[in-house]
Amino acid sequence: LHASQIQGFFDIPVDNLMCGPLFSDYFIKKFGEANDDVIVVSPDVGSVSRARNFAHRMGLGLAIVDKRREKANQSEVMNIIGS
Repeated sequence: LHASQIQGFFDIPVDNLMCGPLFSDYFIKKFGEANDDVIVVSPDVGSVSRARNFAHRMGLGLAIVDKRREKANQSEVMNIIGS
C-alpha cells in the first residue's frame, strides 16, 4: 500500500505485506552482496527510508530522484542525488 491509512478504506481485513526482505534475498542471490555495478534509487523523497533500508540490507549505495509535480499526473526530474 502506498500509505498505511489506505487499509481503512477496505470493507474486508487487509494486511500490508512488505516485500523488501524477499526482494533483497533474491537480488543478493542474483547479483551478490555489495556489488559496485548496482545501486538502489529512491523515486522520490518520500521513499528514501524504504530505499535506504533496502540498500543497507544489500550493502549497496543509494541515489534519490528529486522531482517536482507542476500538474497532476506529471512530474519533472530536477536532480539526481548520489553517484
